[in-house]
Amino acid sequence: MEEIRALLDNAHKNGLQLWLHENNLRYRCSKGRPDNEILEQLKQHKAAIIEFLQKPLIDKSSTIERTQRPESLPLSHNQEALWLLEQIGDTGTAYNASFSIRVGGYLDFKALKQAIEGMVANHEVLRMHFEEEINGNLKLKVLPASEVVNAVEYVELQRLDGSDLDCQLQTWFAQRVTIPFTLDKEPLLRIHVLKISQLEHYILFNMHHCITDGTSSEIMKEELAARYTCIKAGKPYIQDDSQPQFADYAVWQRSFLDGCNNKDQMSYWHETLAGKEEVINLPYDRKPPLVPTYDGAFHEFELDLQTSDAVSRFCQSFKLTPFMFFLGTFQLLLARISGQQDITVGTVHSGRNHSQVGEMLGYFVNLLVLRSDVSKDITFIDFCEQLKKTVFGAFENSDIPFHMLVAELQSHRDSTRHPLFQVLFSYQSAAEVNLPVMSDLSVTDYELPDPTSKYEITLIVCETEEGFTGGFEYNIDLFEAESIVRFCQYWKQLVSLVLESYNQPLGTLALQDQHRYLQWLEQYQTKSDVPSQALTIMEAFESQVVKNSNLPALYDGDVSYTYEQLNNRANQLATYLCNKGAGPEVVVGICLNRNVDLIVSILATLKTGAAYLPMDPVYPEERIAYMLEDSKSHLVVTHSEHQGLYASSEIDLIVIDQVQAEIECQSVHFELKAQNPKAAAYWLYTSGSTGRPKGVVIEQCNALNLITWAQNQFTNERAHKVLFSTSICFDLSIYELFFPLLSGGSLIVTRDMLAIAEEPLATSPKLLNTVPSILLSLLDADVLPNSVETINLAGEALSLSVVDKLFKKRPDIKLYNLYGPSECTTYATYSEINKEENSNITIGYPVLNTQVYVLDDNFATVPIGVSGEIYIGGESVGRGYAHKPALTAEKFLPNPLSNQGARLYATGDIGRYKASGELEYLGRSDHQVKVRGHRIELGEVEQCLEHHSSVKQAIVKVDELSAQQSIIVAYITYAEAAEDLSEDMLTRHVTKYLPIYMLPDVFVFINEVPLTLSGKVNRAALPKPDFLAGQRAKEFIAPATDMECYLASIWEDVLNVEGIGILDDFFALGGNSLLALRVILLFTEEQSTPLTIRDLFNFSTIKGLSGLIEENIAAGLVSTQPAMKISKIDRSQRYVK
Repeated sequence: MEEIRALLDNAHKNGLQLWLHENNLRYRCSKGRPDNEILEQLKQHKAAIIEFLQKPLIDKSSTIERTQRPESLPLSHNQEALWLLEQIGDTGTAYNASFSIRVGGYLDFKALKQAIEGMVANHEVLRMHFEEEINGNLKLKVLPASEVVNAVEYVELQRLDGSDLDCQLQTWFAQRVTIPFTLDKEPLLRIHVLKISQLEHYILFNMHHCITDGTSSEIMKEELAARYTCIKAGKPYIQDDSQPQFADYAVWQRSFLDGCNNKDQMSYWHETLAGKEEVINLPYDRKPPLVPTYDGAFHEFELDLQTSDAVSRFCQSFKLTPFMFFLGTFQLLLARISGQQDITVGTVHSGRNHSQVGEMLGYFVNLLVLRSDVSKDITFIDFCEQLKKTVFGAFENSDIPFHMLVAELQSHRDSTRHPLFQVLFSYQSAAEVNLPVMSDLSVTDYELPDPTSKYEITLIVCETEEGFTGGFEYNIDLFEAESIVRFCQYWKQLVSLVLESYNQPLGTLALQDQHRYLQWLEQYQTKSDVPSQALTIMEAFESQVVKNSNLPALYDGDVSYTYEQLNNRANQLATYLCNKGAGPEVVVGICLNRNVDLIVSILATLKTGAAYLPMDPVYPEERIAYMLEDSKSHLVVTHSEHQGLYASSEIDLIVIDQVQAEIECQSVHFELKAQNPKAAAYWLYTSGSTGRPKGVVIEQCNALNLITWAQNQFTNERAHKVLFSTSICFDLSIYELFFPLLSGGSLIVTRDMLAIAEEPLATSPKLLNTVPSILLSLLDADVLPNSVETINLAGEALSLSVVDKLFKKRPDIKLYNLYGPSECTTYATYSEINKEENSNITIGYPVLNTQVYVLDDNFATVPIGVSGEIYIGGESVGRGYAHKPALTAEKFLPNPLSNQGARLYATGDIGRYKASGELEYLGRSDHQVKVRGHRIELGEVEQCLEHHSSVKQAIVKVDELSAQQSIIVAYITYAEAAEDLSEDMLTRHVTKYLPIYMLPDVFVFINEVPLTLSGKVNRAALPKPDFLAGQRAKEFIAPATDMECYLASIWEDVLNVEGIGILDDFFALGGNSLLALRVILLFTEEQSTPLTIRDLFNFSTIKGLSGLIEENIAAGLVSTQPAMKISKIDRSQRYVK
């Protein structure tokens, strides 16, 4: 039976349609002349084929009968699906199904009209439309034939002088086929006759797909020709009026499928599609619109005769149909360009499974889902064996309408994407159809323009006598034409490769010539063959001291320091540190507030040849202790106010304010010690997935390469007055600190970037270095200093909304988008954002002496436009992770593209190259994220939470509240015999071990963690956090005083939470530093009482904050009572005191 099914499938794919007429086997061939070999096979198995076709897919009792019609004729399932598509979005003309024929010879229009009238009267479906009943249900309404026939348009083409006829024809047809149908308002068939001359006419049948399909069009052509011939010959046209119509089929289908007859086939689909990927991640050029669009274009291709013959021989050798071969290569292409292994495509099936519908007009076409596991380890031959089972299984279970399948399998329908699959494969004959002669006329098909695409991409392969041709139909709102051209080239390359290497694993088949690709990539990489005069950071700094000794190097509040002053202080401290044991590869910890002492300590450490280890004074004592132990640091420079952080550590503390007099006794002259470009310059501890932070070691040459690039990219003028606002624990500080000091510029020290919103800086900055979310806050608060000429953004994905907002306020500003991990010295790529052309934001091109590759799982380069993991090589790549050789070996890999012993850093980021050579950032490949500019390993947060005795399991994820606002959500399950557990307990626990930026914003307590079928955590199934439940104080106390009411009203507006009590915690309600800034700005714009972000951090309840304000008033810190301008914004009227 399987052999017969395969034979029929092969016949179908070659344009043959078979059915039984009075138990005789009949066929129709869309090619005009069927393949002799296939006909011979059909003759040999004729009896078996008849037996197969005689076995109905249903019981004899379910024969389609032409009976008395019910008052309300139901739509078929497929028609209902098209109706729903129209309701979801405007499908335009995507589902117009038109065909046109060219008629040569003298056309008798009266006879043609009579033939059309007879055909329309004979087939009810040609005069149907939908009608909505009072109860909301839909029904089919059959119109009189006259409504269709009387509307036939007869036009004579007015030839334009010098115009191209074909161009005029295309325009005329396009004007008609691009008019959409209203399914419940008009006939769904429009007929147009165009006269070119007495001997040349075109007949256009313009229909909506819900009343026709490809087979119906062929039947209509045959019947129209036959009726016209009979009329001209004066003979009657014989028709069987007893045969059922499409409306009878719709009634039968409802009865059959709404019963229990589909149980087995539905079970097949449940099993086949269980756990499939919801969507295929195609590399779009544009963001998918919220409402689906159907505007399309078509890219044609042609396989040469040699390749076409090779495909035919291959299929014969391995008993494949061309349909299976090309489907397999298409799915292989999709796997490569999407990076997925589970690939699902759709294909079209005639849907004419019932023996009575072979000659019936109507919309029978069904969509089948073909799912394949495109494993990189199997050969193409093995893959094709899998495909055989997939195709046979789908065709054997093709009675279930696609619409029903979607309703059954996809409970959460995404109206922005086509359900179950987004790409389609179609195999058909493209040969000219020789229609029966219409009396003494010649008839040929005329190809109509079709500027639509129902799916994101459709591959159409046509078999012709000259070989295989076809094209890629695609949605132009998703893809550029150049991308589709590349995809077509990749697919043709895969066709050739599988023909040559069908016994090789699929993962070894390369889409491109790697050598040519690397040559292309090299043109976008900048290299410097000129050696730097300075080998280390301090040599470069001291050269600036010589050149610019009396120029300002640093501004700390109202005080400025020249290069000479700064260098003298650094020299004195360097001598002191040397006496304490500082030297090459020694790690010196630095834990100071942000002032001149911090800068001096960093410079002094580097002068000794040692590396500095930045430690933020706000870090938990446990984290600082771990960093010191892991780095084996025995020296720490700090201040007496932070001395308590090191009470339990056996280290040599240099409390700088206590030994200042001794330091000042040292000489202001210092000879640089052991300046080795390969020596460690600094250690940065970043979040680690094991639960412990990991120390990244960056060498002198790495940092110097970064600054050399900056000096080449930015003018020296931009190095003047750079705002030094980033914590030295984060890599953005490297640029802020060393770019100005090594370029003869100056830096302005400030607490952080948000400080400029609280009070004006004593010195106006020209260059800012920050993250997009902070910039957005500055723009919203309208506090971006007018002096700023250049802004560098990094640390987060940059959104178009931030760019637009900045350029609207400051169209003259220079804006750069930069990318790079700490392991690769802050920045690896850069892009200048053009205010005129910023629709597609990229991370640009590699910085100096840096190579950036996009590789697949086999460490092979992926083609342009295809996503893969970003790997960074060159002089930006740091030494590795301190004292972690296994982790270093895992992330810092030998460069497979170089034979010079070079290394690559595996970023874990996903990206792709554009044809312009620019790199696009697409996201993370693991659970490492960036929130508010900080890189966070979610695994480290999970490990920390699970160390709590009452926590059984913790799952941490990031929720995107908006394009620029993300929160960390922790899902907690209780341990057995757990004591009472609250958010406060977990918050206190986390803050003992992790920095504040890693603290979850929201805790959600769940009974169990949802799992996928494979047993992995199903993060998508985790419940959405309730930003009200579980985040309130146990006791609700309403605001009472004017100040409490006023503060509560501001909090409600900022947090979008109602009914806030005076004991509710701002941050437990979803607040963060950016929202805190909004609170401060709203408060201070109407009150004379000073309030800072730090106040809100220290007093995070309304009770505490209002108490602080009242204390300030009582202490006389403000001259007047605050003006309570409540009436202006009318917020506190919600509260009844």
